[in-house]
Amino acid sequence: MQSMSEKLNELVGGITLVSVLVLNQFLAINAGIVIQFALVFGILFHGWILGKLLLPRSQSVAKTLFGIVLFLGIFSVGMTAWFYSGNALDENATTLILAATMALCQAINLVLPEKTDAREKGKTEPWNTRRILFAVPALAVSTVSLMYILVGATRAATTNSIRTPWPLLPPGTLVALAFAWVAVLLTIWLVRSRALSAFQSGLAIFATTSIVPLVYRLGFGFDGFLHLAGEKHILATGTLNPKPLYYIGQYVFTTWLSRVSDFPIESIDRWLVPIAVAILIPFAVYVAMGHPLHLFGVLLIPLAPFVATTPQSFAYVLGLAAILLAFGDHQDIRWPAPLILAAWSVAAHPLAGIPITLVVFAILLARDAVVGWQRTARLASAWVMVIASGFAVPILFVASSLRGSTPIGWNLSLLWSSAPWSSLVTAITPWIGNSFVVWPAVATIFTIAIPTVALVAAIGGILLSRDARRMQYCVLTVSGVVLFLSGAALKTAGDFAFLIDYERGNYAERLFVIGTFCLVIAALPAVAWLIERSRQRPTILSFLLVVALGTIAAAQTYQALPRNDALVTGHGWTVGSADIEAAKSIDRDAAGAPYTVLANQSVSAAAVSVFGFKRYHGDIFFYPIPTGGPLYEKYLDMTYKEPSRDTARDAARLGGSTIVYVVLNDYWWNAQQVGDSLSVISDAEWTTGTSGSGIGTSDRVYKFIF
Repeated sequence: MQSMSEKLNELVGGITLVSVLVLNQFLAINAGIVIQFALVFGILFHGWILGKLLLPRSQSVAKTLFGIVLFLGIFSVGMTAWFYSGNALDENATTLILAATMALCQAINLVLPEKTDAREKGKTEPWNTRRILFAVPALAVSTVSLMYILVGATRAATTNSIRTPWPLLPPGTLVALAFAWVAVLLTIWLVRSRALSAFQSGLAIFATTSIVPLVYRLGFGFDGFLHLAGEKHILATGTLNPKPLYYIGQYVFTTWLSRVSDFPIESIDRWLVPIAVAILIPFAVYVAMGHPLHLFGVLLIPLAPFVATTPQSFAYVLGLAAILLAFGDHQDIRWPAPLILAAWSVAAHPLAGIPITLVVFAILLARDAVVGWQRTARLASAWVMVIASGFAVPILFVASSLRGSTPIGWNLSLLWSSAPWSSLVTAITPWIGNSFVVWPAVATIFTIAIPTVALVAAIGGILLSRDARRMQYCVLTVSGVVLFLSGAALKTAGDFAFLIDYERGNYAERLFVIGTFCLVIAALPAVAWLIERSRQRPTILSFLLVVALGTIAAAQTYQALPRNDALVTGHGWTVGSADIEAAKSIDRDAAGAPYTVLANQSVSAAAVSVFGFKRYHGDIFFYPIPTGGPLYEKYLDMTYKEPSRDTARDAARLGGSTIVYVVLNDYWWNAQQVGDSLSVISDAEWTTGTSGSGIGTSDRVYKFIF
């Protein structure tokens, strides 16, 4: 146990670091590399303090890693609170908040007693020649597989608009992914090193999550461009007006990281979630779970939410890590650790973080730390939290609609019909009807089956787990079911008419995602048991299991990235260089005069990336926002109905301008017909990109003057 004199020495070191940082900032000493060293060392030092206090029996690297993450979590929550208090996040403010975070760590160190038995647990057997002979080729397979995918994705990088990256990637990509996960399994079986298995799991996850940042050179999706514009605005001005109710927990972290590291905010935003999920999730399993095969179970976690950075996906990463840490024995992982990550998740995106935080509270309350009436009270509170996790998001939407800030229609009578519940069962039933396209069908069936398989395995895990864990797995399994039921209810009773048609079920789908996470984590013991039992069977059965698990790994990656195949028609064309050129050419043509643009989501996202939030007329942005709105409705009228100057005039009125531009992408479903009609009624037109070089490479701009 650490003596008080050692804690006082750490306090002196902390005071010294805080003093150096604060004095340098406010006295403008500009000590250069000395301050950079003090900043990095201060974070490492206080991360180490948090790690040894809150994860006392973890091995040194793991406790230090999570200690740093916990420190950054406290710091980010502090910056979020500062932002919402109405103050600007300039360098002075971030320095003060950083100093306050360090001071809080020192206070925790002085007040919180260390565990009397803080011996490291989970040490593996000594390394010998046999283990090394197995470890070296297994690690080599993981590394070579990752490098093959990274090189292939880098060579496939494009600035054209595409629906899916698969035609651009090398044909061996999925095989390499399968080998990366098989190498993890062989390490668990033959090397029996939890640390090496966790590292290889991270490499395998990163092999999937790195593809999108590498292939989509201009950025992926639509929402990411809006979030990046918000981050750039905070980086430049220290604030956003009006202040959004969401996202700030990510924004303040990425902007601070860009400021102190001098890395471009675009690069930090692009790689934040793909790297974070590859580090945090395997090592959270490593720290919290006892069996090394639990590390292989993370293969069942859907990776689609983590291939690109958004506040929602960042909240998922933090929330997943929080749930996993909550499973740790109270002697191994103390309760503030998961709650810090859960709080950061709420700050990043409340609609993801709040239900996750309630689940974390439920798991912590179910930990077997007390007996008697206190145990009964804690379990009762845990089940209240489980039910609350399902009601939280619908209640937030009801409150928002009652305030008039979100126009949602409600029809609760629909909940009493059988339709929503039968639809939910159908949605998670692994059946797609007659299909003769083997690989797309296999990948689709597996994705559909994950919640059902995870639920069955979770129930098996409850039966297999020892008494101290059983209640926690019960809580998590029921939480997953409750979240699915909540999502089905929200999808049925709520009418999100303010969103584009195909996005109206997004909020319910997000509850399904969190529910799936809960069920998969609850299924980890059963997955470990099944894989371990297979080793005791004939060799052919073990071989078949390895092949099956490799196939699952490939299917997970195939589903994680956008698809356009015989079963799934991809509609998500991403931003291309022609879109950015169109936005720039329109601005040049307007020559400073106000203008309004009718365009699809990709062009709007491109405009936001170039101009940020340049102009509003009232609450109408001068481009259609990617989630829909009045201008997007006019664009649909112009492209799905007969194009007319009256429609363009309505757009001019909405945007408060006398100039309107219509941008038509070459991949639009009836581009030729609409383009011919627009040519007749417009005042001018031109092409951007490289016309005739293939679909997704050019846009046509039409100008209207009133």
